[in-house]
Amino acid sequence: LPIYDTTVNGFYSLDASTDATRSNAIEAVVNEDQVLVSGSVIKLRLTSDAYVKDIKIPAGNFVFGIVSLDGERLNVEINSIRSGNSVYPVKMQIYDMDGLAGIYIPGTINRDAARQSADNSLQTMQLTALDPSLTAQATAAGINTVKNLLSKKIKLVKVMVKAGYKIL
Repeated sequence: LPIYDTTVNGFYSLDASTDATRSNAIEAVVNEDQVLVSGSVIKLRLTSDAYVKDIKIPAGNFVFGIVSLDGERLNVEINSIRSGNSVYPVKMQIYDMDGLAGIYIPGTINRDAARQSADNSLQTMQLTALDPSLTAQATAAGINTVKNLLSKKIKLVKVMVKAGYKIL
């Protein structure tokens, strides 16, 4: 979780340590196995103490972020940290251990291509009822409802993040 000086924007500054050797990142891990889609909330756990406005956020504290998929990266934005009964606004994002923003999720591009292909297949399916009876119309309406539901489910690209995955 890289640290940004955002005092101009009204956020608290964030200090990872109080020693002479200062780091600009805080170590954390993914707390539990999670299946995520864009817009989901990811649960992280701090593995080292952090300081927000000189208030210690202890290691083991949970931090939550909103995820979004971008290519083979799962970007995470953290807008606040809760500790005890206090909530501190921050502006943080996740970096993988390779130093790039977001968590590396291999194969996401292939899943996205498969999703688009399946979605296109559903959109091209046409059901034309030549029978004007009430039964035929009800059947066509039911099939269209299922088709719309499947189309919406297919549009979500799901990724799995394992418990214990280390991030900054």
